[in-house]
Amino acid sequence: MIDTNQLLRRASALHIHSVAANWQTIIKNPEHEKLLQMLIEWEETERNRRKLELLVKRNGVIDLDPIANFDWSWPKKIDREQVEDLFSLSFIEEKVNVVLIGSAGLGKTMIAKNLVDLASRKGLPSLFIESSKLMGELVPETTRRGLEAALAKYTKPKLLAIDELGYLAYDTRFADLLFQLIQRRAKNSSTIITTNRAFYEWNDVFPNAASVTALIDRIVERCEVIKIEGDSFRQKRFLERQIKKTKKPGKAAAPQAQPKGTELVLPK
Repeated sequence: MIDTNQLLRRASALHIHSVAANWQTIIKNPEHEKLLQMLIEWEETERNRRKLELLVKRNGVIDLDPIANFDWSWPKKIDREQVEDLFSLSFIEEKVNVVLIGSAGLGKTMIAKNLVDLASRKGLPSLFIESSKLMGELVPETTRRGLEAALAKYTKPKLLAIDELGYLAYDTRFADLLFQLIQRRAKNSSTIITTNRAFYEWNDVFPNAASVTALIDRIVERCEVIKIEGDSFRQKRFLERQIKKTKKPGKAAAPQAQPKGTELVLPK
């Protein structure tokens, strides 16, 4: 049996105003009710599809390497269970931050991008941005109105991933603005930060910034810290390519240097 009141509420939520205007005529004919229910379901499905498509398009993730390609055997240290648990996205519901710490090329960015992409596909407004780009958008704003608009842009997403914090040195103004951003997001959303610096090194990342201690304190108040140790995946791929080249059929092995004193001397 069709719940006509619920049908009217759904039509109103979709802003189909003609339904409310002709409601008494519609409910007099059961066939009209069935047709309206079908049309509303189609419209809801299509709008949800377009919404998800737009969220994914705007999430800032490019060149996504699926997390299924992550080689868990390569890092010398990584808590696989802790990382995989993040993909339940429960940390977003709990408004917990995530900090991925490790040297370059260990998959921190790959993990962050996949989390942002998944959250977007689940209907959660999410955004991935490099720290240098974030600085470039916040720091130049000199008017209060412009700065508020810039901060609001990065406060709204349920999940914000700030990539490669620590690879550059940042001025005091960016440290203060980053603190403001993290503080605004603290109670309503989750932030992922990827960095190559442990927290005790952040004074080098933000030299002379008085807000560093407060920034760290705000981040770790509700936070999961994941440390990854090992050699760069890029080095691993380079070695794999070199090995593959030497194994190609008909390819001669690279000549080896001979020890001194054993060089072959040809007769004159």
